[in-house]
Amino acid sequence: MGSVFIITAVDPAVDLDREGKGEVQVTVSNTTTRAFHGSAKLVPLGDTLSTWLSVEGKQERHFAPKSTQQFVVKIVVPLGTPGGKYCFRLDMAEMDNPDENFTEGPDVYFGVGVSIAPPPPPKPFPWWTVVVVAGVLLLGTLIIWALLPAEKVQVPDMVGKSILGAKRTLQKAKLKVYEQPQITGIKQPGTVLEQEPVAGTLISEGDTVFLLVEGKVIKTEGLQGPQGPQGPPGNSAVIPCNWEGAKWLSHGWDGSNAWNVGMRITCDSGKVKHFEWITKEGVGQVRN
Repeated sequence: MGSVFIITAVDPAVDLDREGKGEVQVTVSNTTTRAFHGSAKLVPLGDTLSTWLSVEGKQERHFAPKSTQQFVVKIVVPLGTPGGKYCFRLDMAEMDNPDENFTEGPDVYFGVGVSIAPPPPPKPFPWWTVVVVAGVLLLGTLIIWALLPAEKVQVPDMVGKSILGAKRTLQKAKLKVYEQPQITGIKQPGTVLEQEPVAGTLISEGDTVFLLVEGKVIKTEGLQGPQGPQGPPGNSAVIPCNWEGAKWLSHGWDGSNAWNVGMRITCDSGKVKHFEWITKEGVGQVRN
């Protein structure tokens, strides 16, 4: 037996339709570097009848060197044929030397009344569903997190402490601070007098704690208004100084809007470093 041909069946097992018909494609390749004529032969196996099988087109064909030919085998099984599994093969032989140069093809199976074709390959796992589910879970987690109440914080006791220390403590506790100066003369300037909410109250992170802070009196003796004697009564101003840096304040000489004055006060460690005042008529005196 020679090895002139390589024979393969595209579908080694097929199912027939309801009318008992089907077909199989067989590939035959010339493995040599010479040209010749080859002849295909259908060989029924087992209970298969030769009358059920036929080759579409010519069974004898010319093979160029290293060439390939496609053969389509038609299967027609008469109605009433007992159901079961049947088999055949397609053999090839070189016409000039069929006894030595021939090759048997692989067995091809077909079913009558039964399914013998291999099941279709499993569908790939839908990984996109994992992404969708993960996205839904993440979104749900974010929504739940957003709806959860903010973490509660116990308000520390700030009364009697310096405003600078109180700010640091409250900000560290993730609380906002609002300070209001008030001059009582009882405590040192910059000391916290009262707080709201009171110490020990549970509030949410980001809430505001209001602090009443002891202010500082600034005497500005001899300060003259823009029109001389008509300046502020007593030529003095009471101004709290519990901030750092420059700040503008509004002040009415006589409690009305007739003499509104803006005062730019620069504080440094609770002490007045510089101030100046200005009215709609112009800039007034500057003191250092």
